[in-house]
Amino acid sequence: MNIGQVNELSALKFVDAFGSVYKNSPTIAHETHKRRPFRNKNELFEAFVRTVDKHSPARKLELIRKYDGLAGELTETKTLLPASTVTKKETGLNALNKDQRAALRELNDAYTAKFLFPLIICTNELKKGHLLSVIKKRIEQDESREIRETIEQIHRIAWHRINDMIKD
Repeated sequence: MNIGQVNELSALKFVDAFGSVYKNSPTIAHETHKRRPFRNKNELFEAFVRTVDKHSPARKLELIRKYDGLAGELTETKTLLPASTVTKKETGLNALNKDQRAALRELNDAYTAKFLFPLIICTNELKKGHLLSVIKKRIEQDESREIRETIEQIHRIAWHRINDMIKD
C-alpha cells in the first residue's frame, strides 16, 4: 500500500489496516485516521505518535500492559511471526545459552516486579549482545522516566510496522 491509498481509506478500512500498529489498539488507529491526509509514511507515523502522546498517563499504562514484553520473546515455545524470528536472530535472542536465558529472565522478572508492567524493547534496533546492559540501565530509572522510555519503545515498534506496511 502507498500513502495515497492510505489517505483514501475509510475510517473502518484504516482501522482494519492499522489497528494492530499499536497492539490491540484500534481506537488509536481510529483517532489517527482523523489526522489525514498524510504526505508520507513519516507523517503517518508522527500522527500515530501524537495520538498516543496526548493520552493520559492511565491510558498510556493501559497501552503498555497490552504488550507481552520481553517475557514473550523469551518463551521458547512461542509461535512467532516471520519478522519476529528474524529479529530474534539479529539480536541474538535465539542463540542465548541456558545461563544467559536465565539471567535475562531474572532481569525481566526484577523489572516487572519494580514497575508492574512488561519490559518492552524494540529489538529491531538493538545491537547484538547489548540486551542485558540495556535492561540493567532501564531497571535503574524512576517510574515516570521508564514509562516515557517504554512508550518510546512502543513507538519504535510501531514505526517498524508502518515501514513494513507502506511502500514509498
